Amino acid sequence: MVRTPNRRANGRRLAAPLLLVAALLCASSARAADDLGRPTVGIYTCIDSQGRRLTADRPIPECSTKEQHVLNRDGSLKTIHPPSLTADERAERDARERRAFEARTALAEAVRRDRNLMARYPSENVHQRAREAALDTVRLAMKATDSRLRELSNERKPLLSEAEFYQGRTLPPKLKQQIDANDAS
Repeated sequence: MVRTPNRRANGRRLAAPLLLVAALLCASSARAADDLGRPTVGIYTCIDSQGRRLTADRPIPECSTKEQHVLNRDGSLKTIHPPSLTADERAERDARERRAFEARTALAEAVRRDRNLMARYPSENVHQRAREAALDTVRLAMKATDSRLRELSNERKPLLSEAEFYQGRTLPPKLKQQIDANDAS
């Protein structure tokens, strides 16, 4: 004999969780509908310059230069809004923020440079070899420049000794051209 499950019992087992979910959905939607009518911002209070306590559901313009207390629905303190800044105070705050940003940027740049340096030169020996290789090209260029300057100086000596002969007179064009070419080199 094959036993068939009782359909009624299975239906009741499935219906209970569905009813629970439906009840939770209804309760949460009723709560959401209830909250729609109330502002969630809070209650703003402050004491104006004449000593009167002002209360509103939004920031109070008369108290823009004073701090405003934001209260919860039950009257407890939620936050305190600081007074609005003057133009000078705003400029000072912006300058302070800019300096802080520049300091953070400089620090990040230094860290990045250090990381790149460590990646490129993992040890001091590698760094010294690369440094010497870079300096070798500069040293070779300096040697070439020094030898060229000595060469030009040696070429200039006979030209100047010949120019002494023409002191007080105009130099011949060929000699003047040779001296100028030597100066230009």
